[in-house]
Amino acid sequence: MGRPKKEINEKRCENFKILLQEVKKKDRTNTQKRIGERIYLSETTISDIANKRADLTESNAESIIHLFPEYRLEWLLGYDDYKTIADKEAGEAAYFINKGAFEIQQREAMMFIIRRFGYDVAPIGFDVRIVNKATEEQVVIPLSEARDYFEELSNMIENYVRFHFNRKMKERD
Repeated sequence: MGRPKKEINEKRCENFKILLQEVKKKDRTNTQKRIGERIYLSETTISDIANKRADLTESNAESIIHLFPEYRLEWLLGYDDYKTIADKEAGEAAYFINKGAFEIQQREAMMFIIRRFGYDVAPIGFDVRIVNKATEEQVVIPLSEARDYFEELSNMIENYVRFHFNRKMKERD
């Protein structure tokens, strides 16, 4: 009776194959044989991993990353999609830019609703002034308190919209 067959992580093998192709494009001397010699694996083992016939172990992946430090271990092992540190930094920057854009849109929508119902909101130093345009009544509150208030208001509007949309969808069923 032979050893139980070990499960192959296909994502690791695919990433390994991509790495092999890219490093060979950069330097034609980076053959499977030469890479194998440098990390103490046979050319056959390198080929088996690249063709999903053998698994890429963590220790072999670490040796490969040591040889090609421009690549990330987490990517090679299939834990994320950021091949290089630059890719990861760009992805994180894009996330925060998009998150910031969403927050700006949220704030603009909130201001639209507030103005639609006859109020105006304006920052004054470290405070916020809320004015009822019809009666000209106004209140000035600290900025920190205003943030909490508008967050609460935003959540109330979101819950209201969600409630009514869900009710409307149930009516259609």
